[in-house]
Amino acid sequence: MNEVIDQVFRSGRVTDAEGNVYEPASAVSYESGAVLYDFVRAVKPKSTLETGMAYGISTLFICQAIEDNGVGRHTAIDPFQEGEFRSIGLLNLERARLRHRLQFHLGASDTVLPRLCAEGRTLDFAFIDGWHLFDFTLVDYYYIDKMLNVGGHVAFDDLWLPAVRKAVSFVLRNKP
Repeated sequence: MNEVIDQVFRSGRVTDAEGNVYEPASAVSYESGAVLYDFVRAVKPKSTLETGMAYGISTLFICQAIEDNGVGRHTAIDPFQEGEFRSIGLLNLERARLRHRLQFHLGASDTVLPRLCAEGRTLDFAFIDGWHLFDFTLVDYYYIDKMLNVGGHVAFDDLWLPAVRKAVSFVLRNKP
C-alpha cells in the first residue's frame, strides 16, 4: 500500500518532527482506510475533501489512492493539526511523498466549508470525520452537499457515536 501507512499500522504509533512517539487513540482503522482507498481507486474522484485530519491516517489512504489514480486533489480541514496533533498528519503526508496531493486548511470546518462553498469549489467525494456532535456533523454535510457534484459521494466516519448516527439518519430521511 504505502510505507508510511504500513509502518503506522505495524507499530501502532506515530511520530512528530522531534521524534516523540504517540499512540493514535483516535484514528481510522486499517480496514476503514482500505475501504476509503478502494473506493477512491474505483470511483476516481478528481476533487475530494475530509473534515478532521488528526494524525493523517485517512488522509494517507485517500491521497495514496489519488496518487495511484494519477489525477486528483484532496482537501483536509482540521483546526487542531498544529496544536493537539503536533502537525503529525501533515508530516505523515510529507514522509509518504503525498503532500503535493493535499490542500490543507487549518481551521474549523464550520468556518472553512462556507468559504470554500462561496469560492465555488466542487467535490466528487467527501469524508466527514470532524467534530462528532450532531450540529457540527450536520453543518459539515450541509456545505459539502452544496459543493457535491451530481453523482458525488459522502462517507461518514464513527457511526457508532449516537450524534453521528442521528445526523446520518436525518440525511437519509431528508435528502434524496
